[in-house]
Amino acid sequence: LFNSVPKYVASRGRPDLSWSGSTQLGPDLAGAVREVRDRHEHGKVAGSLNLVQTLLREKLFDRLDLWVHPIMLGVGKRVFDGGAV
Repeated sequence: LFNSVPKYVASRGRPDLSWSGSTQLGPDLAGAVREVRDRHEHGKVAGSLNLVQTLLREKLFDRLDLWVHPIMLGVGKRVFDGGAV
């Protein structure tokens, strides 16, 4: 089933695209995501905080479900820095 689903990869490097249906998005991430949204009705995003913040900034989420795994580090990057959503 997973091999039959298109997968789009956002990466600054050269990711392994050996899974069937995998495509790396280009350097214009916001534009590439808009094109994917135009082609597909439903999409899921799994990624780094940087990716999520970029998509939030570009208003590319219709819905956002956060899975929180609480740990206490005392330092680190905030998801909503300065309270911005």
